[in-house]
Amino acid sequence: NNVRMVRVGEWKVNNGDKDCIPGICSEKHQDIEPARLKRHPSYKKLPSGLTINDIMLIKLKNPVNFNNFVSPICLPDNQERRRLSAFGEPGKEKLLSYGRPVVVGWGRTLKDTDYDSGIVPSERQQHLDLPVVSNQQCVNKYNDLLRKKLKWVR
Repeated sequence: NNVRMVRVGEWKVNNGDKDCIPGICSEKHQDIEPARLKRHPSYKKLPSGLTINDIMLIKLKNPVNFNNFVSPICLPDNQERRRLSAFGEPGKEKLLSYGRPVVVGWGRTLKDTDYDSGIVPSERQQHLDLPVVSNQQCVNKYNDLLRKKLKWVR
C-alpha cells in the first residue's frame, strides 16, 4: 500500500503542467493525497513479476475537480452487474462499449524507451482496442498465458 499521490487529468508524463495535441490543451493535472487504501485481499506478486488481483480502492483526501479532461466513471450496481454478466457470450457482444472495449494505461511497451520517464513504463498513456470474446475463451487464453509465463520462469 505504497501510494503517496493520485494524479488525475494527465495522459503524458514529463510534459509540464498541461498535455497538448494540435489545437487543444488540457487543464493542469491534479495531484491528490489518498486518505485510505484498500488492496484486493487476494493480491499477490509472483516471482515472475506477474501480479494477481492487482486492483485497489483509493479514497481521496480531497474531491477531484471535474473538467473536460477529468470525469467520473460509474461502477455497476447489482442489477447492472447481472445484465452485464453475459457480456461476451454469443449474441451479447455489444452489451458494453458498443462491442469495442478499449484498455488504457502506462504499461510496458517492450521498447527501449520503457521507464525513460522514471515514473511509469511508458511516458505516453497507451490504448488498445480489444475484441470481445466469451468468458470461457477469456479464461482459456488467460490460463494458456499464465502456463507459458510460469514455464518461462522455471
